[in-house]
Amino acid sequence: MYSDLYSDSDDEYEPSTGNYRWAQRPERPPLRLLEDEERYGKKSAYRCINRATMHEGRPLPPEREQMRAVCEQHAYSTDFNWHRVRILRFFKEMQGFHKGELDLSGRSWPRYEPLWRRWDAFHPELTDLIRAINRLPEQEDELWEEFRQGWKITAHYSLDDILDLARETSDVIAAHIDPIFQRKYLASFPPEILSEIYEHADLDAALALSSTSRYIRAVGLSRIFQCRAVAIHVPSESSLSKETELGHALQRSIEGAVSTIEFLLAQPVILQHMEILFLENYWNPQLPVGETPLDGELLNMESARYALLYTRVCELLSTLDLRKMMILDFLVTPALADKITEQPHLTELSSYYWNLSSNLPGHLGALTYSTTITFLRLSTWNNVEAEWCLVALCPALAQLYICNDCPSSGIPCPEPRFWPELRALNRIEHLHFQGIHPLVLGHFAQWFLYASSLGPLKLTHLKIGSRMGMPDMEVRALLSSLHAGHPPLRALVVEGIAKATPPLFETIGELFPDLEGLTIIARCGRRQMRNGLCQWDYPGHEYARSMRALTRLRHFGANFRMGLDDAVASPDYDRIDDDQICTADNINEHDRLQASASPRDYTLNMYGTLLPFAAYCQALETFANTDSVQRWRARIHRLPKGALSHFEFVKPGDFEVIDQEYVWHMFPPGTEDFVGWDPSPGETWDRSPVVQKIV
Repeated sequence: MYSDLYSDSDDEYEPSTGNYRWAQRPERPPLRLLEDEERYGKKSAYRCINRATMHEGRPLPPEREQMRAVCEQHAYSTDFNWHRVRILRFFKEMQGFHKGELDLSGRSWPRYEPLWRRWDAFHPELTDLIRAINRLPEQEDELWEEFRQGWKITAHYSLDDILDLARETSDVIAAHIDPIFQRKYLASFPPEILSEIYEHADLDAALALSSTSRYIRAVGLSRIFQCRAVAIHVPSESSLSKETELGHALQRSIEGAVSTIEFLLAQPVILQHMEILFLENYWNPQLPVGETPLDGELLNMESARYALLYTRVCELLSTLDLRKMMILDFLVTPALADKITEQPHLTELSSYYWNLSSNLPGHLGALTYSTTITFLRLSTWNNVEAEWCLVALCPALAQLYICNDCPSSGIPCPEPRFWPELRALNRIEHLHFQGIHPLVLGHFAQWFLYASSLGPLKLTHLKIGSRMGMPDMEVRALLSSLHAGHPPLRALVVEGIAKATPPLFETIGELFPDLEGLTIIARCGRRQMRNGLCQWDYPGHEYARSMRALTRLRHFGANFRMGLDDAVASPDYDRIDDDQICTADNINEHDRLQASASPRDYTLNMYGTLLPFAAYCQALETFANTDSVQRWRARIHRLPKGALSHFEFVKPGDFEVIDQEYVWHMFPPGTEDFVGWDPSPGETWDRSPVVQKIV
């Protein structure tokens, strides 16, 4: 039974060394029965041999042999013994063929035929074993051990276990005598469905799938050849410290990139299916080369050593019809920019740590403007205004993301003389500024006013992020300038406000009452440059009252500190008594921030914090506590008439749906429709007679 077909596959080990190929399986349903259990056992054995003590002077066997030895040593373990999974799979696959329920690998005769031959040999021998044991019961252990060794059955299974599995399989075969083979295969599907399958496959899986038939390969060519990269790699010689050796190493890397392009140019089938191109340069001044940084002149991409590479890149772009393109640490010359914008179907362009040729700004008038690029992502380290040149070349932009990773500088505002070239601002729907400097907020406000004078803005999503605290007044002035263009803003994120004040929320509500999503991230002080939870300056209910104009707000996130983490993590918290939910102390900031609060107090504080926001923002569905990541969120459930029903707290990463005991209902029976829980915009939370009305 346990022969080569169902033994440990050598395909999972390196042929030359025998080392285990520990590859992460992509998120997909398992192809074979018990695949996840087998993979878990192998990984456990692999970790085990890595933790084992190495004996000096004693060569170790290949990982393949070590892992198989661990499997035998832990025969009774469900963690390390994956052989037991393969034995169990044999019986389950036999049952699956006869019931017509197998796995995603298909029910075909080539798979069933060796299974049946093995079963046809195994079942009579098992019957003979039982007869022998009945004749000689005193030799049961010896007879079973001989049978187990002959069929390579792991010691994890006893005779009774195998008898149960065999009896279950025999019953299935008796009920379904003929196996049920699969009538439809992947090759039976039309190209549209196969293309959808390829879209969910990684490159290795796509290559394996394409090797099954000519028809499937023809469909998969667009996925296999869809993406290619031209890279200037850093060889092992990058550790050299001599400038002459570095120059030779760099030259060889450039020649390797040129060879890649020349290979692609000689493959018309690949060029026909290429839709995504990566231009990557991994040589930069931050490379660890001895104790001396790399010479800037050596990396100057305007020098003659890069001329042939740029010529070949332009030739390659002339033959391609791209949809997406990514540039990493490349110099964008006028010729390269022209070839990019000439792409007839290019929609997405991303550029990371790139540089612009010094003469590119002067050539803007002579370059081709792209009418297809709608998505542009720019990530830079330098505080230069030349980055706006690429924005100017894409007047049809709908999404613009600019990130400046330098902590001492920020995204510069384009000079007023350059504003007429940036016609895309009036068309952009998603605008993301990450790393803006607080000192230039006023300049951006003037730019928004200028754009508003040319016509309405189409912004629906806006994020303004800064590492340093942005003054409240500057942000409000920027939003006021933006409002002059009457944008249909739906989502707003202000990340890095110096001090979150109620007037800021009032301004947002007055300017953009139709907001559906709002996130505010405040800074704790001047020295904080990363997102984190911090204590805001006002009680939560004052912010909630300032948001009552946001009648359509569905999602709100903030980074103020409160004690929900401890409350959600506590498994033994008490259910809150209904008459304690609405006491005035619940919304008292001092009580909410007491360091000695128990999980019960934290739960009360949660209600005191969330109730005002849920009451004043009557369309609010989720409330999130977030900084760099989402810490937790609360789903707000309402009754059909809009009154609050209960909160459901979710802590992402630990559990998406919490047990019912973590869903806290707020009202005793018969009081769900009490209007005091949903005060009108004219009322305030402080005057709501909640304590007196709900008993």
